[in-house]
Amino acid sequence: MKGHLRERSPGHWAIVLDVADPQTGKRRRKWHSYKGNKREAEKECARLIAELAQGRYVERTKMAAGEFVKARIDQWEAAGDITARSALRYRSLLDNQIAPHLGTVPLQKLSRLMIETGIRRCALRVSRPKPSESRIGYSARH
Repeated sequence: MKGHLRERSPGHWAIVLDVADPQTGKRRRKWHSYKGNKREAEKECARLIAELAQGRYVERTKMAAGEFVKARIDQWEAAGDITARSALRYRSLLDNQIAPHLGTVPLQKLSRLMIETGIRRCALRVSRPKPSESRIGYSARH
């Protein structure tokens, strides 16, 4: 795998990676933007080439987290890994709990902090007994 740099404007670089298309075997180019000096851009280019060689490279995508989870549920159901009832429940959880908080976030921008914040928001939505409500064995006046 090869790659090279192209300066777009001062301090802005294009990293061009040559990758073989797995289906056709033809050469494909993947373009990445980089802002910084030339030496840093060269290091980023070398890092991307190493990731490609090791199979750890993840293509950039604009897919939202909600779309990804929905596609995974559909995939699991089609493969028979989960039952139709489980898939229905997972979709319900996606629509009611995940999508309102994280559904529109691009998958590659999703961070651990965003997930933890979403979990906290869901936990706050869980109904809790109000102090004025009576509890079993207790009088409402105490």
